[in-house]
Amino acid sequence: MGKKIYIQSIGRALNILEYISNNGNKCRIQDISNDLDLNNSTVHSIVSTLEQHGYIQRDSQSPKYSLGISTLKLCLSYTKDIINNGKIHDILSKITDVFNETTYFTIRVSDYYFYVDSISPNRTIKAKKVIGEFEDINSISAIGKVYRNFDIKNDILYEFDIEEIEEGMNCIAFPLIKNNGLIGVVGVNGPSGRCTKEKFIEKYNKTLQIINLLNIDL
Repeated sequence: MGKKIYIQSIGRALNILEYISNNGNKCRIQDISNDLDLNNSTVHSIVSTLEQHGYIQRDSQSPKYSLGISTLKLCLSYTKDIINNGKIHDILSKITDVFNETTYFTIRVSDYYFYVDSISPNRTIKAKKVIGEFEDINSISAIGKVYRNFDIKNDILYEFDIEEIEEGMNCIAFPLIKNNGLIGVVGVNGPSGRCTKEKFIEKYNKTLQIINLLNIDL
């Protein structure tokens, strides 16, 4: 096998993307420069190129950068393969069987999360399907809370929104993790009359075996 070729500029660009992703998705050029041991002009040139291609974007209110919308193409390419193979959908189906409520799978794209898949049981009252929609990561939704808190503490179990988004509807959300990396967040949404915190937690505990299968099957 021939010697592997390493292109330094591409390696640096990828390191910058990973750095932004792993550091709260809001990073200054100076911080990137210091932590990756690169001079400011090098970082600025790479960041400018990535920004022109849509892979990162500058915050309108501060000199900070986050991942851009073009990363969605990469995320969806990976996620589409998983969904086409039925793995995520199969997991959602099993989780839906436990909760008997509408279940969603989302991925993070820059400052938003994106609804990739959803399953609804045959119930009279159920949450609406939102496949293909974006939500702001700073939303007070349970899903938004998981994404934000995972940046701070990656052993988070779940979050709730209790009629915070929609009157009469409650939601529990929890991360799907593989090899310590966040794949996406699952949300389960249903009427508050039958979806109390206590019932959510009880059913979440029943899904742990299903969720742990990720480390084997995904």
